[in-house]
Amino acid sequence: MQIRLYQDFSRLPLDRNGWNSLARRGSVNTIFQTHQWASAWWTTFGAHHRLLFLAAEKDAEICGFAPLMVTPGQREVHFLADANSDYCDFAASGNRYEFLDAVLRYFARDYTEWRTVVLRNIPEQSPSLATVLSLCAKYRLHPRLSRRIAAPRIDFRQQQAPFKMKYSLRRHSNRLERLGAVAFRVARDRSELPEMLDALYRQHVGRYHEKGEHSLFEQAECRRFYANLADELLDTGWLHFSELSLNGRSLATHFGFEYDNVLIWYKPAFDVAYRQYSPGTALIKCLLDYAGERGINALDFTIGNEPFKERFSNAIAYNRTLTLYRTRPAALFHKAKANAITAAKRLLTALRGANA
Repeated sequence: MQIRLYQDFSRLPLDRNGWNSLARRGSVNTIFQTHQWASAWWTTFGAHHRLLFLAAEKDAEICGFAPLMVTPGQREVHFLADANSDYCDFAASGNRYEFLDAVLRYFARDYTEWRTVVLRNIPEQSPSLATVLSLCAKYRLHPRLSRRIAAPRIDFRQQQAPFKMKYSLRRHSNRLERLGAVAFRVARDRSELPEMLDALYRQHVGRYHEKGEHSLFEQAECRRFYANLADELLDTGWLHFSELSLNGRSLATHFGFEYDNVLIWYKPAFDVAYRQYSPGTALIKCLLDYAGERGINALDFTIGNEPFKERFSNAIAYNRTLTLYRTRPAALFHKAKANAITAAKRLLTALRGANA
């Protein structure tokens, strides 16, 4: 098996169909592994990074790829788009061990312009984790595995009915309906996107300003990414961009995805002027109704520690970040640094509690 490096997104050896076909056969198959996701992200943010796309060839065919990138000057390798992707992994068909062995051999012997390889948000159930860990000893690389990051979900195949009423979902919807005409829609036409994107940006900025924080949508690049992503995904049927409105006014929006019969919660927002009516909770009820009508298997809340996720979920998965170091001193230094940061956070939390 041979590894080839590609550093120009427009010259990759896989077209959209070939990329997605390999991604679907990988152990992690989500919207974040698709060509559309990578293309929209790279079109927006690629100028800040250097592409490090590794394609594995065997018998004159591409049997796997590692979509990676490096930030110039930092010599730190990441999954492409990892800052915005809730689930990351390699894509391979056939012998996954052979493929990952070739990738690690490439980093150990051929590509030397790196200090660390930071593989964020690999689902814990992915065999990539155990395989890469086992191969590190072979190539004298030094791994460090992060703590688990929770990704709650509602699995409708376990039991669906209780969730529609849980925590007074219907009560919140009824309160809104007493104010006027409540409507829920999912974008199906490209002409709907500009207005709905504007509502998403406005609501998200308003909510974060209320908390004294900055919204990501204050950055032109982030707005452009969501616009590019909506344009890429609309015709595939994978975009789930929904809106809850009252008398024609947008109250809450959700920019998410519908992929492989899973509804993916990604970026929600709501109008803070209607906070007392819990429009976000009413929107969740609409999503549950939508999922039930379409026979969707799960509502995946993805990573994040928001309290509502724990309240509504009935299943939970976990992500890990696997970091590889070239030398043992570097691994020990970063481990000590991480432990010191964790200890400092615990001390700060304890001091805040004591002051309260």
